[in-house]
Amino acid sequence: MHASSEPVPQDSVTELRTLGRISLWLLAFLPALLCGLEIREHAVDVPVWDDWERAQLLEKHYAGELDLRYLASAHIDHRPLVPRLLTLVLNGVTGGDLRAEMWVGYSAVLAAAVLLAFIISRILPAGSWRWGTVFCLNLFLFSPVQYQNFLWGTQMAYLLPTFFLCLSLWGMG
Repeated sequence: MHASSEPVPQDSVTELRTLGRISLWLLAFLPALLCGLEIREHAVDVPVWDDWERAQLLEKHYAGELDLRYLASAHIDHRPLVPRLLTLVLNGVTGGDLRAEMWVGYSAVLAAAVLLAFIISRILPAGSWRWGTVFCLNLFLFSPVQYQNFLWGTQMAYLLPTFFLCLSLWGMG
């Protein structure tokens, strides 16, 4: 058999390129996808250590005693105002299911990884270096060593700054 001399239709070339890009994105974000599967399989709605801090927050909220001073008060050398506000919103939406906070933390890091991928695409030319760098970045962000950070609701306070930093970097570019 010999190759046909007929040209390949433009639609087929476009579809192949699109399929190639999707495959590269999936491969580069494989660590993130695996981490998401781990959360889906192993997340439980049980407070751990600092997760119990939410009890005082919710108690003040439902008693009508919640004020800005408490929301911005220190907790383990930081002031988690935004995470506390998110906890209140998520508590109202999910009935207090801690898995929602785990998904918010995961989503924040995933969004940061996507923003970093866009930043990398501005810096590195198209090719294996770009996708290899994005893969390594995702391997770092979603490393199996970090599994506990994603299975602990209160870690949202530590994972959100990554997103905001990457959003700032992307916005400056």
